Amino acid sequence: MRFVALVLCVALGGCISLRPVAKTVDSPSGVRVVLKEQDDDLFRLEVINYSQCVILVDRDRVTLTSDAGWRRERIPGGAGSLYTIIPGGHHAVHVKFKLDDLQKGQRVAISFDGAVVAQTGQPLPVSPLEFDVE
Repeated sequence: MRFVALVLCVALGGCISLRPVAKTVDSPSGVRVVLKEQDDDLFRLEVINYSQCVILVDRDRVTLTSDAGWRRERIPGGAGSLYTIIPGGHHAVHVKFKLDDLQKGQRVAISFDGAVVAQTGQPLPVSPLEFDVE
């Protein structure tokens, strides 16, 4: 399948790839996000809770944003979308986004704005995972 995609990319004038600016981001809220793997449009992330409170991660609120100002929701799929992470705990978070219209030279980011909250419901700021489109 990858060979077919590669042939199509070459035939269409080249493919894009996403290069992470950093594979790990830490936030003052005590939440760390790690890019474990990217396979085409699927991003396998790990969210680690270093805070002192239980956090909730809503995968449906994780978005892809660009420096051009657009924001897109993840492609639906998978089982479950709300994860509870205890202090010191971690959870895999897999998200898939439409990437076929990205342009070389853009910067995109996986944004957790509003996706991570304390058990009290208070949103926690989480730094985005940024990628350069090459």
